[in-house]
Amino acid sequence: MKTEISSRNLVILVLMLMGIGTRLIGHYIPNFTAVGAIALFAGAKFSDKRAAFLLSMGIMLVSDLFIGFHNTMWAVYGAFAFTVFLGILIQGKKGVLPIAGASLLSSLVFFLLTNFAAWYGSTLYPQNIAGLLESYIAALPFLRNEAAADILFNGIFFGGFYLAETRFPVLAKR
Repeated sequence: MKTEISSRNLVILVLMLMGIGTRLIGHYIPNFTAVGAIALFAGAKFSDKRAAFLLSMGIMLVSDLFIGFHNTMWAVYGAFAFTVFLGILIQGKKGVLPIAGASLLSSLVFFLLTNFAAWYGSTLYPQNIAGLLESYIAALPFLRNEAAADILFNGIFFGGFYLAETRFPVLAKR
């Protein structure tokens, strides 16, 4: 299947590439990056679903080459794949509510999945329900930062693209 590079796809790609910088410039605020918003935006705006998944996973892989790899990457990539899927589910829906809802759900799933992976087999926490809950409680500031970043960057990506579509009708999906 051939993916055409249209003006629309080029604008979407540029917005997403701008968001990558938030992952590469460092985590001055832990978990405050645009990566979750990029995954949701790709799922919602790309017509080619494979391209949305491949681009989101590719962004992670390339940036991980610089940042480094770890043993819980399966959970991070899985959470972002789920976020792309959420984007596909809200594709074509209008208004702030579907985007905000998907954004918050993706933050929660990322938090639950990645912190489960960090807990599982860890020597920091007991390997029981109390240890799992302890790890989730300790990670609440990361959830706060992730949710704040997702809301902010989804507002920028979706809102910015909406304004661009309004100004330049050629960007609107036909």
